[in-house]
Amino acid sequence: MLQPETPAKCCSYCGGRDHNYEDCPKRKADGERQKEGASLATPCNSAQ
Repeated sequence: MLQPETPAKCCSYCGGRDHNYEDCPKRKADGERQKEGASLATPCNSAQ
């Protein structure tokens, strides 16, 4: 059986095979977008 020099990578977030979950560019972009959305959101009762 062939044994590659580098271990196989598979991202559980997006399914990409060139990076792991921790290095996923889509996950990082989604996380940053979610932070921006949370900082722009205002509570419903803040207008009182």
